Amino acid sequence: MKKYSAILFVLTAVSLSLCCGKKGPLLPPIKKAPKQVEVTEAFQRGGEIILKWKNPTSYIDGSLLDEISRVDIWLYKEQFKHGEIKSIDLKTFAREAALLKSIKSSDFPAFEEAGKEEAEVYIYSHRIRPDEQENTVYFWGVKAADKKGRESDFSNPVSVTSRIAPNPPSGLKAEAAADRVILKWRVPEENTDGSSPSSVKGYHIYRSSEESVFARINHELIKKTSYEDDQILFDKEYQYVVRCSASEAPPYLESENSEPVKIIVKDTIGPEKPKGLILIAAGDQITVTWDTVEAEDLYGYKIWRRKKGEEGFLLMTSKPVKENIFHDFSVREGIEYEYCVSACDKAGNESERSDIKTGRLKGYLL
Repeated sequence: MKKYSAILFVLTAVSLSLCCGKKGPLLPPIKKAPKQVEVTEAFQRGGEIILKWKNPTSYIDGSLLDEISRVDIWLYKEQFKHGEIKSIDLKTFAREAALLKSIKSSDFPAFEEAGKEEAEVYIYSHRIRPDEQENTVYFWGVKAADKKGRESDFSNPVSVTSRIAPNPPSGLKAEAAADRVILKWRVPEENTDGSSPSSVKGYHIYRSSEESVFARINHELIKKTSYEDDQILFDKEYQYVVRCSASEAPPYLESENSEPVKIIVKDTIGPEKPKGLILIAAGDQITVTWDTVEAEDLYGYKIWRRKKGEEGFLLMTSKPVKENIFHDFSVREGIEYEYCVSACDKAGNESERSDIKTGRLKGYLL
């Protein structure tokens, strides 16, 4: 029995010696915190600084982050001299910045940027103080916290240098003209700091509809105080705003929006008049044919007839015909008839009438 005990003791000692090898260096525990917030844009518009960001969706260890409880916006600002370049490192920002705004998750919908189909983009606007419009650089950083209060690191600081911007245009008006919208506005008299004349170099036009948010529709900076938008659909409501720009090239220093205007353009343009009218008199009828009118909203054709020598034409059909042919069985032998055709669209607009052609039974008169 003692012999077996001794053998067991030896085996146990050997096993323990194998398991107790040299220990490696101790590793710090992995920090369970959300990834950094992604700041996508920071810029000045009029008397405001606009900050945009995306919330993280995972922790720094790669695991899924199912809920953000709040987002904190931090600001550090500093005076500067004209032409001086200002920068800040993350360590200094973390030490010097002050909490400007804390946004709870329940309030996130109020800060969502409209019209973004991809991951939500959030937007925050900060009003520039009048005494900081030309001599201040703003450094921004954003933090996110999960529902247990674990905070991300600061986003990389982004800077915006404040400048004096023009006030928005005034008196914006929109009027419909055939197939387009004509916009007109007035130059602002002052800049955001009250100085005059305004520092306007040009204008940008923004348009929205029921299906879309405001988006710029001009490609080049507009120098005039008017604009014609011919990229529209009839019977659709559009809304417009105009912004001034204090710079002639990107990145543009824009004003805030003008007062918006809404307009619906009604279709008042008729199709082109039919051409190629031909009459064929045979048997007991006169057949009228013409070239097809090319129009997306074409509804049909109206056929008009009068006896030669009469003044007014009579409409021969109670409803527009769909094909470019009409058989007139109500004619009488020996009488000359004059015909013309007009086209109409789905909005009820009618074209000019075609050239007049004369025909009679017992022969052709083309």
